[in-house]
Order: sequence, then structure tokens, then C-alpha cells
Amino acid sequence: MEMIDQAAASDLRPLLYGPSRRIFSVLVLLLVLLGSCAAAAWLWTNLEEFVETPQAHEVTSTMSLSLEDQASLSEIKWGQQKASDEIAELDRRIGAQREDLKSILDQIVVLTSRIDSLQN
Repeated sequence: MEMIDQAAASDLRPLLYGPSRRIFSVLVLLLVLLGSCAAAAWLWTNLEEFVETPQAHEVTSTMSLSLEDQASLSEIKWGQQKASDEIAELDRRIGAQREDLKSILDQIVVLTSRIDSLQN
């Protein structure tokens, strides 16, 4: 009788433990999916905080500044714009100088070939 009980118990153990592991893995998967959905919902509702435009941030930050600070900020912005314009002008001049240097180099190549042909 003991052998029958042991045989029955040994046959039941895999049946008892197998599905519980499957159930555990399914529950973990469901919890992960539920957490992902909750995170996506939270991100969707708070998306404005992550995708905030710099201009909107400037408006809110300048409203809390004093008049003196606002004047200083506008002077700094004006200086940045002036520096940006000067850099653009310098870039334009550098481009023009490169074109001039290319034409000079082409002339040097032509003169060099003429000198070589005259020497021959």
C-alpha cells in the first residue's frame, strides 16, 4: 500500500508543480503588460511636460523676472542676434574668399602648364 501511495504521490507532484509555474509566468507577464499600459497612460497625460517648446518656457521664466533682469535679458538676446548676424556675414565672406582662391588656383594651374609647354 505504501508503494501505491508513493507512486501516486510521485505521479501527482509534476502535475501539481507544472501548472503553477505556468500560472506564475502568465501572472508576471500580465503584471508587466499592466505596468507598461499604466506607464504609457501616464506618459500620454504628461506629454506636455516632456515636449515643452523653449519659447513657452522663456515666457514663463521671464514673467517671474524683475524689470531690470528683463532688460538685461533683452540686451543679451540682442547681442546674441548681432553676433549671429556677424557670424553669418563672416561665413559669406569666407565662401567668397574660397571662390577667389579656387579661381587663383585654376589660373596657377594654367600658367604652370603654359610654362611647362614653353620649356619643352
